[in-house]
Formats: sequence, C-alpha cells, structure tokens
Amino acid sequence: MRSKLGVIGIVLLGVSAPAMAHDIEFRPGTGVSAPDSAPEDADGVNEIAESIADPQMQDRIASAVEIMTRTVMDMPVGPLVESIEKARPGTVKRNIPRDATLADIADRDAKALPEKLGEGSRQMLSMAGSLAQAMAAMMPEFERMGRAMEESFKAAKTQARNARN
Repeated sequence: MRSKLGVIGIVLLGVSAPAMAHDIEFRPGTGVSAPDSAPEDADGVNEIAESIADPQMQDRIASAVEIMTRTVMDMPVGPLVESIEKARPGTVKRNIPRDATLADIADRDAKALPEKLGEGSRQMLSMAGSLAQAMAAMMPEFERMGRAMEESFKAAKTQARNARN
C-alpha cells in the first residue's frame, strides 16, 4: 500500500520538478555561472504549491484514483489466465472462471483498495502541498544563499589566482 502511494508521490514530484528546474543552467568546465535572470514565472512554484494543497484538487485527484482503481479491479482476467495456461500448461494453480475479474481473484481486502488508495492520495497530496508551500516560501532565501555562495567562490578563485602570481 505504501509503495503504491510512494509511486504516486514520485510521479507528482516528477511532474512538478521540471517546472522548478527550468531556470538551472549548467556550463561544464567554464567556471562561469549562468547569467542572473528572474524566473519567467516566479509565481509558478507558488501556484503549483497552492494547487496541490487545495482540498478540492486533492478530492478530484483522489476520486480519479478511486475510479481508475475500480476500473482496473473490474478488468476481466479469465481470458488472460486461459492464454497463460495454454502457453504454459500447469502454470495456473487455481480454477479461475472465464468471467473472473481482477477483484475476484485478489485477496478479500481488494474491495476496499480504491477507497484506501483515494484516501492515501489525499494524505500524500496534503503532505506534498505543505512541502511545496514551504519550498516556495524558502526559494528567495535559497536564491540569496546561491548568490552569496557564488560571490564567495569568485572571491576564493580571485584570491587563489593572486596567490599564484
């Protein structure tokens, strides 16, 4: 269960990461940083954070997760099981009816799975929303720290050059 929620979390973070990373420019071997530039959409991170933290958005996503899970659980597996048994006789150890669904052959807790995944997605989105809002609030400080580090590195580089000469 937790691994499924983890996968959903990773997917959502993967979707939002490019939006935050588009301002990073790496110039290998040059020792030169990217030019100072304001993000094209400075409020983009805040909008993403607010969207993820919005309980109505969380409910819509949770409903979609529940619907998708129910749809998968209602998929017929009987024909697939027959194909497996034809290809490799003796592989299927249970007698599974042709009209069986995934829910029919899953464990007895499978009926509660859509609701569990839906609730889990709400919890995960709530945590992700809080994290995204915290990150958005910290962005100006991260930018300030980055500029201070860059100046420090430049000063150290100049000092090292002067020491060599």
